[in-house]
Amino acid sequence: MKKPSFKIDRRLHGSYVAQMTDAIKDAIQSGYYKPGDVLPTLEELAEEGGVSLYIPRAAVKRLADEGFVVPRPGVGSVVIANGAKVWRGHVVIVTCELRDCLYNATIVAVLREELYRANYLVTHVSVPENSEIKADFSHLDAVMGHAVNFVVQISGQRDIGEHIAGYGVPFLAWGDAKAAAPGAAAYVRDDFSGAYADFIAHCVEKGVREVAVVGFGAPCALLPSLREVGIGAKEWRVPCEKFGEDAIENVQRNTLNFLEKILSEGAPPLPDVLCFTDDYAAAGALTALQHHGVRLPEDVGFVALSHVGTGPFYWKPLTRFELNPWESGYNVFATVLDCLTGKSAIFAPNRAAYVRGETF
Repeated sequence: MKKPSFKIDRRLHGSYVAQMTDAIKDAIQSGYYKPGDVLPTLEELAEEGGVSLYIPRAAVKRLADEGFVVPRPGVGSVVIANGAKVWRGHVVIVTCELRDCLYNATIVAVLREELYRANYLVTHVSVPENSEIKADFSHLDAVMGHAVNFVVQISGQRDIGEHIAGYGVPFLAWGDAKAAAPGAAAYVRDDFSGAYADFIAHCVEKGVREVAVVGFGAPCALLPSLREVGIGAKEWRVPCEKFGEDAIENVQRNTLNFLEKILSEGAPPLPDVLCFTDDYAAAGALTALQHHGVRLPEDVGFVALSHVGTGPFYWKPLTRFELNPWESGYNVFATVLDCLTGKSAIFAPNRAAYVRGETF
């Protein structure tokens, strides 16, 4: 079979990249290059074509995107059989324990499925805690000893992010901090700023005098923002311990007990609005309020963090800060794909919505 020519004909109108792409594609479809064969190097294609390296590089990328070749580091561009499943790269998803968070587990499920559809090999590694309550990275270290193109961290733990950065592999960090993790190529954060602003506007509209924000950890950004518009804002900190494997049950029960004590003793009095930034805490509070016959919103306004399809649930539609786990998963996937195809320093928030229900 006659060797194909990749020389660019400058008399023809149109793209030089398209010319070289079509010439290589014809050589593959005619059988000159068979599955498993390696194309000439970019330098050889550029020399034969009489063009810069940009032209063959762009042509080979098009052929890879169309499924004719696959790049192999240290080998070159390998011709593949029509319709063959060829991995475009290896992505490692790193999480902490997921059984206590359906929202995070849904993001991982969507990400894993979409990466597979896009022809990426996916390995999911869960980083457990050892007996000293420190992250055990032994499994992750073993996986990272193989060829890995990209890492996705679906957790907010700083120690996990720092450990991943030490591998020197591009990675995406997902969490609730305002800034990207050091060394991250991309960052995704659940962004409540717009939802919080809408909630505050709703409070002003309703003439709310006092809001109690119920939480466990760091002070919520709502507190100073409410005070700036003249609304009394206080934090009710729920006592908590190391939650371990029973996180959901402990969060709900601790909040239930906390509200039970307040409602039983009658002090402090209920504010105009109770605001929850944790969905499991909101579920525990709803149980306590209903047990004591507290009506929503007649006796107290109630606003909860809520994830579409996962609750918490009440017999009236809740007023809520709402996140959609499926949309969040697709957003993370799109951001990862941007990184895998050459973009960097990306910030892509999962935006929460403020939804007015019937409890406030």
